[in-house]
Amino acid sequence: NLGSNSLNSIDSRLFSKLEKLVELDLSENLIDLIDEDSFQYLTELNFLHLGRNQLSEMNEIIFEQLSNLVFLDLNSNRLNEDLLGQFELFENLKNLEYLDLSSNRINELTDEDFDGLFNLLPNLKELNLAFNNLRKFNMSKKFNSIVELNLWSNFLTEFNHDFDETNQNLNLKRLNLGFNLLSENKYSLEKMKMY
Repeated sequence: NLGSNSLNSIDSRLFSKLEKLVELDLSENLIDLIDEDSFQYLTELNFLHLGRNQLSEMNEIIFEQLSNLVFLDLNSNRLNEDLLGQFELFENLKNLEYLDLSSNRINELTDEDFDGLFNLLPNLKELNLAFNNLRKFNMSKKFNSIVELNLWSNFLTEFNHDFDETNQNLNLKRLNLGFNLLSENKYSLEKMKMY
């Protein structure tokens, strides 16, 4: 645990002798730079906490060796929608189940962003996008692995989906749309079957 310190960067040598590490907490620091090979030796890592730092961008190969990662927390940084368009960043995270991008600077997510993201993260179950600047959200059938989706406190005026009453693949159990700007004629949940 290196959380709640004053680290401002992560050097590639820092974790070179910790190959068996399964959880790494770097949250609540001042990190704005992580070397592209900082995590290369952490092949057994399951949980990575990078929340509450000052990250505004990430090298596309930073998670390349983290194929066992199931939990990734990037909340409260300075990340924007460009991160989700960096498909190489998520390419080897096939086992990822939890992704927290809350309290960042995400203004817009395109259908292409989501298509790419969900093709790369087939096991993603929880996605947290609360406290961003999203104005609309299009939920497609690609979301069929998602169990929990948090869109709390954005600026949503539109919430769209392409599900119908025959869709049996929707696994969504918790959907949080609180504290947005939705009006009753701008979204529709009646065709979404939640089990």
